[in-house]
Amino acid sequence: MGNKISSGRQDRPEPAFERCLKILAAFYTTPREFARRLYLPPHQQAPARTLPGSQVHDRPEMFFMIEGINRIDFPGARHYLRAGHACLIPRGVPHRETYLRVRGRFRMLVIMFRDIRPSFFINDRCKVSLPDEERHGFIESAETGCMTVGLDNLAMLSAGKDRWRTAARQAFGFGLLAWLIAIFKNPPEPARYSPIITRALYEIDERLHDPGLGTTTIAVKIGCVPDYLSALFHKETGTRLIEHIHRRRIEKAKYLLGHTAMRVKEIAHACGFSTPDYFTRLFRRATRQAPRQFRADNSVPSATARFYSD
Repeated sequence: MGNKISSGRQDRPEPAFERCLKILAAFYTTPREFARRLYLPPHQQAPARTLPGSQVHDRPEMFFMIEGINRIDFPGARHYLRAGHACLIPRGVPHRETYLRVRGRFRMLVIMFRDIRPSFFINDRCKVSLPDEERHGFIESAETGCMTVGLDNLAMLSAGKDRWRTAARQAFGFGLLAWLIAIFKNPPEPARYSPIITRALYEIDERLHDPGLGTTTIAVKIGCVPDYLSALFHKETGTRLIEHIHRRRIEKAKYLLGHTAMRVKEIAHACGFSTPDYFTRLFRRATRQAPRQFRADNSVPSATARFYSD
């Protein structure tokens, strides 16, 4: 199956795609050098509740720092991600970001792996920002699922400093980077979604933890009229925007229940439900099971669970 590159324009290779590929290529040096630049959060950390204001995703993310500094707090750890360095945020891992400009500049490439569509977004907080069409897009690729599993396995290699794990970390991390570049290098095809919907899909996944997330808040964030956004979203995706948000919250809750030891009330908060009771009611309606029963029936032993062990 071929890959589809999408960021809104159809008459030539997308500017956002081209910029993203150049950033990734700049990190393609040697296995040892890329391993030195790639930060993997340590596994032994405190529960998520000790980190107020954190986010937790059900899909892995990768950050590639271009300019400025991203201070990333994990439970029990803090890392300063500087220009020329990268970071893997495993799924199920709480983190809180603080953007620090250097000489007024901050730019970071974010890649999130969702279903068959890894999305990319250049987080640009410079005084003169890049135009929107150069900052957002996604690729459709059947290889994304395998890539996600690979990133999960790479995250496990952060534990242990013996030479064999170090060698595996270097080879595996560099191989995944090369694989990601290979996916991006396929010729772009016509866009599936417009730039507005591409941006809306990204904002939804990034802000699922926000109970106030809705059509109006997303429209304000991307600079359009709520009614227009709602109609366009339904036209291009075949789903109402609010229904998509609801489905993504339930999907995220399922993952966290099955793969982490987070408490139900912590999962409710991480998925953007206003109260645990409200979360339980909607979860039962969607799955015909209470969250605790779903966990009992679907729990999967996972290295990620170590982040939350008491």
